Amino acid sequence: MAKDISVEIGFSGGVSTSASIPEDQYEAFTKALTDGQKDQWFTVKAGDGGEFLVDLSSVVFIRSGARNRSIGFSHA
Repeated sequence: MAKDISVEIGFSGGVSTSASIPEDQYEAFTKALTDGQKDQWFTVKAGDGGEFLVDLSSVVFIRSGARNRSIGFSHA
């Protein structure tokens, strides 16, 4: 079974989303971006069995190993 990778995907306009996706999906997604396939939609299958469509032309960054980040006070 493929290991899940936590990723954050940033889009033009400043919106981002986080997901946990299988390693093979991460590799296919980054390959589609680096191969210049920016004129198409890409289906990402999440680790929880769901899937989402991503417009490759609007992706501006991918951060792997992303952690939940919060702004504000934390418990001491």
